[in-house]
Amino acid sequence: IAAAIPDLSGYDVVVIGSPYWWGGLSIPMRTFLMDHPLAGKRVLPFCVSASSSPSGAWADVRTFCPNAQIAEGFHTTESRAASSRDDLVAWLKRSGL
Repeated sequence: IAAAIPDLSGYDVVVIGSPYWWGGLSIPMRTFLMDHPLAGKRVLPFCVSASSSPSGAWADVRTFCPNAQIAEGFHTTESRAASSRDDLVAWLKRSGL
């Protein structure tokens, strides 16, 4: 990751997103989480896949954020992404945002 990440210490909730690559989070997101494990944060993950279940992505989030509170994730497929706004808003509301 070439860009500097701002100080995340002032945030209680962090929303992270990633494409689903080969059964898990993308390599850039894995790198971010290795460098910023988000300990003590509430993490809201989302991912987009071609058609696969997001279970591998959720497992990666738990692996790379062992000391964070992981909320229910949001997943949509590539073919539904453009029309998933209502589902996304409902997920954010359920998550307390």
